[in-house]
Amino acid sequence: MKRVCFVILIALLLPASVRAQNFTGASQEILLAAERARIHSAEYWSGQPLPGRWSTPCPIEVSYSGSTLGRTRFTYGSGEVYGWDMQVAGSRQSILNDVIPHEVDHAVRASLVRHPMPRWLDEGAATLFESEAVRIQVHREAHAALAWFAETDLDEMDYPRDSRRTSETYAAGLTLVETLLERGTPAQLLEFMKDSRRVREKLPEHYGITDRELLVAWRRHVQVCPPARCYVPWPGFFRPVPRQSAPVVPSPAPFTRQPPPAPVVVDNRPVLDVWVGLNCAPCRALEDRYATDAGFRRQLAPHAGHAWIEQKHA
Repeated sequence: MKRVCFVILIALLLPASVRAQNFTGASQEILLAAERARIHSAEYWSGQPLPGRWSTPCPIEVSYSGSTLGRTRFTYGSGEVYGWDMQVAGSRQSILNDVIPHEVDHAVRASLVRHPMPRWLDEGAATLFESEAVRIQVHREAHAALAWFAETDLDEMDYPRDSRRTSETYAAGLTLVETLLERGTPAQLLEFMKDSRRVREKLPEHYGITDRELLVAWRRHVQVCPPARCYVPWPGFFRPVPRQSAPVVPSPAPFTRQPPPAPVVVDNRPVLDVWVGLNCAPCRALEDRYATDAGFRRQLAPHAGHAWIEQKHA
């Protein structure tokens, strides 16, 4: 009886239909990472996955190299988005942790917004989905970019011509997006993106502030928020990191039993942290099932928010 139950459990954890339905051309690992990123991004911004598949899958061209780069191209036309093409480069880990989440978020928001966005807003929102290490570095660069706001057209759609200004655009973009998220929800920022008016025209309606007030709030955010993860871009919850350091608590004596920590609760749901080992096949199968099986996600959603925590070594 125990053996039968074990076989049934493994069968449930290893679905036969784990497929990358919206991406082609890369390894199965990268394709599944892209599918997961597509779900996470859509749920973060809109509260639900994108309705159905893209009309044609997005090809992903991968180059394993020392330089971390990403580029996603698509075409807007007649209220539609098409002609997907994605190129990613870097180490395996940087592609999975940074480039794929960033580039896929561009594609997801293009599907939701359906018109071009200002460059700082588009890149800042996509950078939210990169790893903590990248966001720490971008925050450090924002301190040197405080003159960017006054020198830049907030409605500029193109990339700057020199690399320094490009870096400043990414740094200012991430921290400006965080500043707006301090004043509202991801869904509110998505509606701001959907509004095709100029930034200065739509700020008062969506956030009740002028562009000058946004400048003051942004500079305060850059100077006060530490160069670390200020927000976790995960679907289902938005968890700020306290700005003041926690008081130092002495280490407990050896073998002293401590009370369990209080559960993290977001939107009246506890947050379920799922540790996933790279060498654990059932763990990976469970993660892939969550990424590809909408019914499985709906069963979990009423009971808990979730966060996958990847462990490099089993």
